[in-house]
Amino acid sequence: MIKVLKQGNVPRSIAFIMDGNRRYATNKSMKKHEGHEFGFQKLRETLNWGLALGVKEMTVYALSIDNLARE
Repeated sequence: MIKVLKQGNVPRSIAFIMDGNRRYATNKSMKKHEGHEFGFQKLRETLNWGLALGVKEMTVYALSIDNLARE
């Protein structure tokens, strides 16, 4: 798959906004921290794909200040 993706232009920089880990956990009847762990594992997988493709910069926005008040 990497070979196919490398056939086109690879962007120098990509940004990701993580959202929905709590919703994911709720929808899958998981504990909230399990949803965050799943999201982290998916982020790791995604960043590894970016490295394999040769993306030079990857930015991740993972926390909203609004979320600090949640329990």
